[in-house]
Amino acid sequence: MSEELKHELYDGEQILWQGKPEPFELMDEVYKKPLVITWAASAAVMLIFLAFYIPFYIRTASKPSQLLIALFLVGLVPFALSFQPIATRRSLLKNVTYVFTNQRAICVNHTQINAFAISKETLCKVKTLPNGSTAIYMGEDGCKIKPSSSRDAAVRRIKTPDSEKLTGMVFYGVKNGSDICKNFTPFTTVSAE
Repeated sequence: MSEELKHELYDGEQILWQGKPEPFELMDEVYKKPLVITWAASAAVMLIFLAFYIPFYIRTASKPSQLLIALFLVGLVPFALSFQPIATRRSLLKNVTYVFTNQRAICVNHTQINAFAISKETLCKVKTLPNGSTAIYMGEDGCKIKPSSSRDAAVRRIKTPDSEKLTGMVFYGVKNGSDICKNFTPFTTVSAE
């Protein structure tokens, strides 16, 4: 890890802690309801489409390729919405490494390195997850993230639409997050939930 980051570190910046997310269930108590709703809505969209399109397809004696193209186009968004939580979980467990330096919080994954400047004034909140690990929310916008959006926030950039600068960061699934924040970061206040 240090090799990947050595070109990203500022002069005098030192790695104080690094870790990976702890294993977690896809459908823990926080995520179960939103996932079931997303999957049910996706299935409903496809069934409604089929209920209306199949009779039209039969009446017009269309080519099978037209049915396949229509199914693909209509199913694209529901499939993406349904598959996204699975991809996020996989990315967190296989590709993500979290780092605290003496100046920044850094999230490294296989496609990018996100870094968020931290100081004594940076807001920090730690929430215990169903598996016993924690989510660390940093920065004003990071602390606004809902628990059911924590996984997504951990793999994406939290920023304002008009700027590339990060306005927050989430480390999801950190073992002993409260201790890490107290021992390896400059945060003066770490609120726990």
